Amino acid sequence: MRRSDWQQQLSQEAIRHSQTPYEFGEHDCILFAANCVLAMTGRDPAEDIRGRYKTEIGAARIIKNAGFENLGDMIADRLPEIKPTEARRGDVVLCDGPDGEFAAMVVGKTCVGPGRDGLLHVPLSQALRAYRVA
Repeated sequence: MRRSDWQQQLSQEAIRHSQTPYEFGEHDCILFAANCVLAMTGRDPAEDIRGRYKTEIGAARIIKNAGFENLGDMIADRLPEIKPTEARRGDVVLCDGPDGEFAAMVVGKTCVGPGRDGLLHVPLSQALRAYRVA
C-alpha cells in the first residue's frame, strides 16, 4: 500500500538519483525502480538481489537463475502486471531505451529511469509493459 505522502517520496527519490552515475548493482534501472517503490510503500521488491551483482552479465545471471526469461518477467513476479495504458503516476514500466529495455517510473505522461548517460525520459505511450505499485 502506498504511503500517504507517496507522491512527495517518489519525487524526492527521483531527484536524489538524478545526478547518480549509472552502475550495475548500485544505480541501475531495476534498483532505481525498487528504490522508488521502497520510498512510496516501505516495501523493497529488490531486497533479495541487492548486493548480488556488479555487472551487466551478473544482472542477467540473477534474472536467469531466478527462472525468468527477462527483466520484465522478473518484475511481473514482484508487482502485478497491468496494461501499459492503465499505468499511472508511481507505477513501474518497462521501456525501450538507447541501451535496450529498462525499468522506469511513471511520473505523469512520461516515464523516468536511469540510463548510462543520465536519467532517461520517455513518453508513457512508449511503455512496453507496466506494473501496478499498490
